[in-house]
Amino acid sequence: MLSKKLLLVLFIALFSTGCSFSGKDIASQTEDTCFTRVEKVIQGDSMAPMLLERENVILLENYYKCGYQVERDNVVAYDYGGRENPLIKVVKATGADKVEIFNGRLKINDEIMGNSLGQEYIFSEAETKMLGLYIKDGRLPENSYLIFGDNIKDSLDSRRFGAVSANDFLGKFLIE
Repeated sequence: MLSKKLLLVLFIALFSTGCSFSGKDIASQTEDTCFTRVEKVIQGDSMAPMLLERENVILLENYYKCGYQVERDNVVAYDYGGRENPLIKVVKATGADKVEIFNGRLKINDEIMGNSLGQEYIFSEAETKMLGLYIKDGRLPENSYLIFGDNIKDSLDSRRFGAVSANDFLGKFLIE
């Protein structure tokens, strides 16, 4: 039987590049909304320093299915196929934004993209190629989004899987 310490090490290694969450409903639907407020607990460090592991957050589940629009800087729950828990990421670019890759950096509306502390994301050649697949004439396709973790060096996000559709957003997080 595996020791608790070994299981902890395996768990950390397995989830070190993804930030996901688990949780339970804390309130059901209300009269004025069609989404559900759900308390979640952050798992992983890809959203650090914005959100830290074991931090409690509130997810507005089905928020975008209620007709609300996805906007830049929304923190979203993303259904990444094959994972038990969805990913939590920040929307950094939408189809309405001007997007270009310049010297390994992503410029959005003529500003170099950074995290919550203003640290610039620097992309490898492979990551640049992945992102470039989705940028046509300086824009993303309609209903496409680039989502990133706040951890500029270690996150499972659009650097690895490209642009995503709002259809895969499970909700919006309330971030103070």
